[in-house]
This record gives sequence, structure tokens and C-alpha cells, in this order.
Amino acid sequence: MACNFVRTRWVASVVGVVGCLSLGGVAGAQTVATFYPSQDNTLFQSTTGNRSAGAQDSFYTGRIDVATGGVRRGLVQFNLSSIPVGSVVTSASLQLYLMQGQGGVEVTLHRTLASWGEGTSAGGMGRGSASTPGDATWIHRFFSNQFWTTPGGDFVNAPSGTTMLSSNGPFHTWSGAGVANDLQFWVNNPGQNFGWTLRGDEGTRQTAERWASSEAAGGAEFWPTLTVTYVIPGPGAAAMGGLVLLAASRRRRSAFA
Repeated sequence: MACNFVRTRWVASVVGVVGCLSLGGVAGAQTVATFYPSQDNTLFQSTTGNRSAGAQDSFYTGRIDVATGGVRRGLVQFNLSSIPVGSVVTSASLQLYLMQGQGGVEVTLHRTLASWGEGTSAGGMGRGSASTPGDATWIHRFFSNQFWTTPGGDFVNAPSGTTMLSSNGPFHTWSGAGVANDLQFWVNNPGQNFGWTLRGDEGTRQTAERWASSEAAGGAEFWPTLTVTYVIPGPGAAAMGGLVLLAASRRRRSAFA
């Protein structure tokens, strides 16, 4: 889904030519944009990939109360095509609404490394429902014939962000350098924007979390929300560099004339 809110202010730049070079041509419009998911889903631990939740009002992380096969991982992706390639991301944050869960559990955010899908599966709450064509599952990127390299999804092991769930309210946020770095990577490499994989406590039973998805009732207030602040580049550093070299060359010719 394209961003629905953009706030722009012009950043004053009082620098000389050398200062512009040091900024890499970044001086320009600073924009704050809000995005809602283009898709979200849950990976339900299964050797057959027969459960998913593409059209459900929620997705899950953590582990439910079964002894085996109880791990859940969330997937969420945003369409960032409205951010111009070459923009510089200065900050980013992901906000989720916790519908059900408990405090004292860490949930980590990981950059996903392969494309995946959202089918029409819905219902079943924390156990999901029958996978439908195009759904991401524990073993499938797209049910029923495209697979993850590793069951449970392909993602960067090191988390981009970590949040400790609390009892201070249902909204939880992931932010910081790692999240901003992911956004910058996607802006620079749009074809590798596969969103994030979310992981909760997968070793302890009855620690699963239920998060509002983009299908949740109540409107955008409860949907996953990505806020990105970025700077649209001004004159390119290369162009400015050319001007500096041209001016220097003319000065040298004048000196020897």
C-alpha cells in the first residue's frame, strides 16, 4: 500500500562548495512518510506447510502451548516505491499493536532475504487455517511449489531491532540504526525489499503474541505502521565535484597565463 501521509520541510543549507561535497549532495527536502503493509502473514511451524493466515486480522510470533510444532513467526512487508532511489534515510520505526500477549518477552526484527506471499487463508486464530495458493508457510515462500531455502524462512540472523514487550500499553515500536539501515538498503536495492521476519521467544511454551495485521478491524490506527524520515538529495556530489574541478582548472590556467 502506498504511503498515505507525507510531511516535508526544507532544510536550510549554509555551506560552501566544499561543504556540499562533504554532505554528498544530500541537502534538500526532508520528508516524513508513513506506510501500511503491502502484505503480512504468519509462518506456522509445520513439516508440510499446510497452515497459514494470509487474510487473517492478525499475525503471530513466539510459541504456543504445544510441545512440538508450536513456533510462530510473523512476516510484514511495505511498498516503498514512493521513496526516490538515492534518498538518504535518517530514521525509521515500525509500530505494531499487540492484541494478545504478555510482558517480559523480547521480539526481534530480521530482514527477510527472499520473496513470499499472502493468500486468502483466514481463521483458526493461533493455529492458522488451510494454506491457499500463494501463501507463505513454514516451508513455502509461495504455497504450494516455491520453497524457502531454510524451513521457517530465510532472513538475516542478526536482528535489526529488538523490543521488550511491556504492560504499559498495546503499541510497541522497533527503531534505531539497524531498522534505518534496512530501509536504506531497500531504497538502494528496491528489488531486494522482502520486508521483515519477526521472532518472539521460541524456546518457551505459551509465549505467543498476537499482533494486529493490515486486515484488522478498526482501521489504520491498529495496522502495522512504518514511519520513515528521509532526505531527497539536492545537487549530486558528482556534479558539484565537477564544478569544483572546473573552477580549480580555470584558476590554474589564470595563474600561468
